Amino acid sequence: MKKIIMIILLINTNLFAQKNGIAEYEFSYKKFNNPPENTTVANARRDADMSAEYATDHRYILKFNSNESFYYVENSMPIDGIDNEFAYKFSKYIFSSGIFYQNRKTKEMLNKTVFMSESYLVKDSISYNWKITSDVKYIGKFKCFKAVSSCKTCNKKQTLTVWFTPEIAVPYGPAGYGGTPGLILEVSKYRYTLRLKKIKLSNKNIVIKKPSKGILITTDKFKRLQMERRVEIMKNRSSH
Repeated sequence: MKKIIMIILLINTNLFAQKNGIAEYEFSYKKFNNPPENTTVANARRDADMSAEYATDHRYILKFNSNESFYYVENSMPIDGIDNEFAYKFSKYIFSSGIFYQNRKTKEMLNKTVFMSESYLVKDSISYNWKITSDVKYIGKFKCFKAVSSCKTCNKKQTLTVWFTPEIAVPYGPAGYGGTPGLILEVSKYRYTLRLKKIKLSNKNIVIKKPSKGILITTDKFKRLQMERRVEIMKNRSSH
């Protein structure tokens, strides 16, 4: 591990001067194989595959400067005329719900999202317990290192895998992921992957606007709020 960190530090001494840029990622996924006989499960998997298919057409944008980043998803098309409205709505949130702001100086992360028709600013810190491995690969012209962590945003315990490049020495990534010693160019969880499609670096400062106008809440409290709502919905269903 110490040897890997030293290599990264050496790369950082010769990194690109630009710490401002706009990165666009592309979404890919692996389809389910051999659908189960259970109709409910089969329908759920079909919806998941359709959501992922819609998601491949969205634009996943990360803007960053030396101190801040801002991530959002642009819909590929209007919802009118979509065959499966539920799958299309879900397609935008496969990796994350809402927009993400990160600040490397304060270690602050804000996720602006809507829940039960209310706008929330979910506050967290840029803190992932990354384990940097010896695996290396190139994404475009950038030399990337592999890092893994437990996926704290997943419903089940899953491994989160990212590839970051110390050649762009900012600790940001798409969908709210960050804290690596270099820009994250690829992130994978479950069957889904966001991978760098193109990037434009600049010496000029890119202005990042911090999200506002929402109910400020911590991640833990927001998760409890979501869980309470799910329990409430299940009780209402069982009573009918």
